Amino acid sequence: MNNYKLPLTQAEVDQIYQKLTPIQKEFIDSFEKRGKKSKWLEALAKKKGIVVNENMSEQELIEKVNDWVLVDILDGGEGNRPYKCECGMPLRYQYIVSHQSKEQIYKLGETCLENYTNLSSEIIRDIKKGFHVINLERDELLLKISKNYITLFEKYKEIEIPKELLEQISFDIPLTNRQEKRLEKLLWSKWQQQKIIQKQEEPIKVQKRISSLEYRSNLQSLKMSNVSIWSFFT
Repeated sequence: MNNYKLPLTQAEVDQIYQKLTPIQKEFIDSFEKRGKKSKWLEALAKKKGIVVNENMSEQELIEKVNDWVLVDILDGGEGNRPYKCECGMPLRYQYIVSHQSKEQIYKLGETCLENYTNLSSEIIRDIKKGFHVINLERDELLLKISKNYITLFEKYKEIEIPKELLEQISFDIPLTNRQEKRLEKLLWSKWQQQKIIQKQEEPIKVQKRISSLEYRSNLQSLKMSNVSIWSFFT
């Protein structure tokens, strides 16, 4: 059994990837591309002072950024370099970038991203940092799959688990640590809401107990009064 450790080498990534089912491969590919597209846009938005919120669609962010955006990443596979950079260099990984307003598309290697897009070295550095984060999460998923790690949902039964996470599990792909922390946060929020509700209900419960005690006391007094009156007449 291979003793894989994070971060995985490219050879280890390829080795584990080849053992995945077709649907797992499709998920990992989509996970990586979607994550890197997001990190690209986040880096540009940050530089331009654009506030990104969860409700903003990818297209809305692209329009606000109005700059070079990552369209796709092509992978020629282990040992292959079927693609070419604009500079002519053969590539395993090809980054396809486009500029909406300029109506230009470039097919580049990672080292030529700055040269052809004229994005600042600072932005390119932030983009590559973002790519590294996504690569680490991809490695984490591959490592967990290779070790038959299973995400247990039992402790999250009190909350509604997001659809995309349930779908991920249905492909026999465990959650990343970040995704599990997301569920922990949802669970914590649920508990906090319950505490708030309990605090709000407590005065009502206390008042009900007081009212109940007063009722019993009044009832007892009434009984005693009736007994006294009856005794007087007898």
